[in-house]
Amino acid sequence: AFAGDADVTVAGDTEVRLDGAAARPATVTVEGVPTEEQAATIAYSQHGQRGAEWAEAQYVWHDMPWAQPALLIAPVAAAGIGAFDTYRYAGLDQPGDGPSGYQYDLIFTDRSFGADAARVVTRAEQARLARVEQRFLHTDGGVGDTSTDHKRYGITATGYLLAERSTRGVAAVRTDHLTPGRWVDEAFYRNGIVDYGIVTAEPERTVVAGGVERRVWARQPLRTDWVEAPEADLMSFCQPSPTRRTMGNLHVALAQLVDAHGRFDCLYEDVPNRRMSLYRDGRLIGQAGEPVADFTVPRQAGTYRLTYDLSFGGTRAVTEAVSTAWTFRSTGPDSDESALVPLLALDYELPMSGENHPDGDRATVLVRQMPGTRAQRIRSTTAWTSIDDGRTWQQAPVAAAGAARFTVGLPAVAAGTAVSLRVSAAGDGGSAIEQTMIRAYRR
Repeated sequence: AFAGDADVTVAGDTEVRLDGAAARPATVTVEGVPTEEQAATIAYSQHGQRGAEWAEAQYVWHDMPWAQPALLIAPVAAAGIGAFDTYRYAGLDQPGDGPSGYQYDLIFTDRSFGADAARVVTRAEQARLARVEQRFLHTDGGVGDTSTDHKRYGITATGYLLAERSTRGVAAVRTDHLTPGRWVDEAFYRNGIVDYGIVTAEPERTVVAGGVERRVWARQPLRTDWVEAPEADLMSFCQPSPTRRTMGNLHVALAQLVDAHGRFDCLYEDVPNRRMSLYRDGRLIGQAGEPVADFTVPRQAGTYRLTYDLSFGGTRAVTEAVSTAWTFRSTGPDSDESALVPLLALDYELPMSGENHPDGDRATVLVRQMPGTRAQRIRSTTAWTSIDDGRTWQQAPVAAAGAARFTVGLPAVAAGTAVSLRVSAAGDGGSAIEQTMIRAYRR
């Protein structure tokens, strides 16, 4: 299927030889839009009648010094026995140097390599692409020379990891156009001292034809959270599974620092101090020094308090320490099945500039609940702020903005001042959360 690869494939009972002289560069262009190829993949998979399967792929990333100038393909007949599937990926952006204001990530699936080595995405096909309005912030670490990077993975309908593309030093605002299908996104923060000190990623999602999504990356405050994606979607070893319990065990898995609910981290930095503790009816059940742990619990109903505390020993200008406490009521299931735990989460939308400094005086907080558990009415919300790293606290004004949404007034302070936040919410089913973030952001 590739120039330079094995030169024989089988179609029916005849031998088909690859004509290397007929190979042409595999290119993709977008009608009416100037683009430049940054990454490309060509892959095939063969399936025999009796279940055998094999596949091969060729990749190119043009920002690599050793990258090939192009991938070549030649026409190959469709399989007469079994199946022969081919895949192509193209990552395109705005021509020229500097950050691009738009990006195309395109996947094509065929039953064979045809003669259309040079593919053109017509205007009609463009209308079916999903659009993602991206905003990338720079997480202010007080060290200067910061940048935010982005990475995207594309997965075929059959589960083949086809596309992998990184863009470094991305523009503050960018519009992405994606082929409908399965994609995974993550963002990175670098500051010249710590390379990839923060990694924030999303579980796999399916984008739909003509759909519009909006994403904000690296917005402070960073905080600890749980992830609700089902285990079947665990495409990354960094993604924690949902917190669940059986008759005698409670499995807890947390993301240590995230910028939005539903995302998870690969915290490459060592965390000098971190501790998970579980209490049942006021009595300590157990502790762990990691964000993932299993605790032995009785099946009978009880009120639990789960805490997770992390700190960096005074070394960070922002996100110096995060402490979170979840309260919930839980009873073990009757069977050997596992059940989700009714945890709450706080999703923050602070009015941040591209450099993660506030350009407004009110933050919005949304209370999230674990899907698959009984919905609760949020009956109380409170907030406090501190400008002395949590030694003293001032209650902040809170106003309802919906059934599970409220706003918090931010203090007026001098530029460069570190502001800490403490926010709590409680539901009528016994679930509650209190979260403290020391140096949540800097004015």
